[in-house]
Amino acid sequence: RSSRPRPVPTRPLALTAAGERAREKFNGATRDNPRYRCEPTNILFDWTFDTMVNRIVQTPERITLQYGFMDLTRTIHLNVAKHPADLRPSVAGHSIGRWEGDVLVVDTTGFAPGVLSAEARTLHSNQLHVVERFSLDASKQTITRSYVATDPLYFAGEYKGTDTMSPAETPYSRYACKDVGDAPGE
Repeated sequence: RSSRPRPVPTRPLALTAAGERAREKFNGATRDNPRYRCEPTNILFDWTFDTMVNRIVQTPERITLQYGFMDLTRTIHLNVAKHPADLRPSVAGHSIGRWEGDVLVVDTTGFAPGVLSAEARTLHSNQLHVVERFSLDASKQTITRSYVATDPLYFAGEYKGTDTMSPAETPYSRYACKDVGDAPGE
């Protein structure tokens, strides 16, 4: 699938004092920005970043989302009721999915601290929790994802948004980022 508009938050994100301190230390024009290190940013923005083609593979036990941007691979476990206690934090976290009718609801925790938005200079802690709802509009051939992200350490409230994906005319291919060394502004 290819992306259409980038995720659009429903309102600006208010930060806690800890979130503001993290913002002050972050410079998105340097290698603080994961993209300048050829690393994925997060599951929210990279899904629709720069109109790269994504791939979705579904089996009875899991759904695998392969992000076209920075080659992030996410597994949504369909046969798991709760997150393991011994999660190894990662950019993608640990995702559990369940069907509510035709809507896939995905609960994700277990994130490594990272960048929510380099452009907005907003970071998240290891307490980030994301709930996504994926729905298919068969007549338009689109998948709409709405999401709510919370992080009690860095966010003073919820971060919400929606995006829509359409089928791609080209196949999925690896991003194959080339780290050029120095980032702008370094």
